[in-house]
Amino acid sequence: MSFDNFFEDLEAQFEAAQNRPIAQIINGQSALAEVQDQGFAHHVLVAPMLGCDFIAGLDKTLPIWNIFSFKMVRSIRFFPGEEPDLPKVREVQKSLVAHLGEVALPMAIEWRGVDDENFRSANLLGISGELLLIAKGESVIGVPAQRIGQIKVLSVDNFGYQF
Repeated sequence: MSFDNFFEDLEAQFEAAQNRPIAQIINGQSALAEVQDQGFAHHVLVAPMLGCDFIAGLDKTLPIWNIFSFKMVRSIRFFPGEEPDLPKVREVQKSLVAHLGEVALPMAIEWRGVDDENFRSANLLGISGELLLIAKGESVIGVPAQRIGQIKVLSVDNFGYQF
């Protein structure tokens, strides 16, 4: 085998990998994702959704959706899971703000900022540009999307996931 043929083959493999969705690159069979956050805590997500700037999934033990900004993520490990019928990793070509703009609001949430340790209970009312409109009691605040580190969606529906 000549070096030219070897490098042409490598280039073809690289180009083919670039044209596949990320979920297939991960392995196409992953139904679970283990997220390690910046505090070294591990979270197992069922039916993971991988966006441009976030990863989300149904908590394996609690009936809530966890959404992590990549700013809060130390590592992500994908694996198949024990049940073959679990939905596989889904890649969405959207930012968190764009995705939240497509789900049914309002929704009960707990959220924390990128540098926060504690969660705040609130209701996500809507999206305005790059601001998440969050209600706590009678007051409404706008939180810049880049400030959001993690959201727990407490009113679980399908969070826009098509099974």
